[in-house]
Amino acid sequence: MFERKHVDAVVIGGGIIGCATAWYLHRRGLSVTVVEKGRVAGEQSSRNWGFVRQQGRDLRELPLIMKSLANWRGIDAELGESTGFVTCGNLAVAPDDKKMQAMRDWARDAAAQGLESRVVSGSEMEALAPAMARRYSAALYTLRRAR
Repeated sequence: MFERKHVDAVVIGGGIIGCATAWYLHRRGLSVTVVEKGRVAGEQSSRNWGFVRQQGRDLRELPLIMKSLANWRGIDAELGESTGFVTCGNLAVAPDDKKMQAMRDWARDAAAQGLESRVVSGSEMEALAPAMARRYSAALYTLRRAR
């Protein structure tokens, strides 16, 4: 076991957030120790879907998630390794007109922060999700990237 007498920072938890925190602290020149009670990436990080979404978030969170996605998009080059991270947009269907109106309102407010989302229907929805187009008349589509 590796033991240090002094470190600049100790990160508790060796999941994706803990390891990313340690990586960015190290890049700033700090010495860092990560402490994990079990296996690295063996808790929530091993069970999540790796789903990094912008759509439908509280609008106060949008600047942070947009910055996060910018970081994710450059992570392979930064690490010199393929992480397997890809972006493909997000499509959310609404079961009724009330939910669709809420989605329209959210898309309008998100656009003010530079995130492009739009309601899709008909042939556009069928092109994005053929099976869904038969069951829903419209959906909110958020593109891969912010403007």
